[in-house]
Amino acid sequence: MLFMDVRALNGADRAYARYWNHVHSVERALAGVKLALWLRAAPNIPRESSEGIVVELGWPVATDQFQHVRMTLDAAALQAFAWGLVDAVALARFELPNWVHDLIERKLGYSAKLPGQVSGWWTDEAETPGWRPNGALLPPGGEPLADGQDCLVLVDLDDWWGVLSVLGLGSYTFGSRLESGETVAFLDESRRRWAVRRLDDVDLAEVRTRWGAQAAERTRPGVGAVRVRVSSIN
Repeated sequence: MLFMDVRALNGADRAYARYWNHVHSVERALAGVKLALWLRAAPNIPRESSEGIVVELGWPVATDQFQHVRMTLDAAALQAFAWGLVDAVALARFELPNWVHDLIERKLGYSAKLPGQVSGWWTDEAETPGWRPNGALLPPGGEPLADGQDCLVLVDLDDWWGVLSVLGLGSYTFGSRLESGETVAFLDESRRRWAVRRLDDVDLAEVRTRWGAQAAERTRPGVGAVRVRVSSIN
């Protein structure tokens, strides 16, 4: 599980960080929480459904504290929710139904994925594994993935895709191999295989220029982003 450092934050930001840590905890995962929304103020609590999506709502109180409520909401309740109160999506599990992801993107502009990302697996195999993608590549400027292209590497950060930084390389087996100069195989969801090797890292300004503002927002502040070059294997 990931945790947000609250030490340099104040007020509502600190309260949100505490709430974010709360919903990303093992306890929330075991409770089946799939969607967590951070609100500007206490809501009128919607009527709970007998079946639906397990949702956790949180909002700031006092100086840096929060209150929260967990409930089950069906499609009608989620459609009718007071979305204007929502400041942030703290958690949206990949396994949520597509209509839920479509709803929060339409209402809030939130998407776990970046436009144009190519998801897949860091594997030498030619067939897709039986589990969800564990990696992704981001071509520049919305271009399709192509031979000889420079890409950013994306990693799954608790059901949200972020740009891999230099500091994060050693946290992943494929990252350690890239760091040591190896060429690593990547299999995308269309079963196309790619050879990936690391190039010089890029700073925030270059990420924003070549890969766009959304990618820049998902980089680690003050740290270079990992850039790779891809070559088609088949």
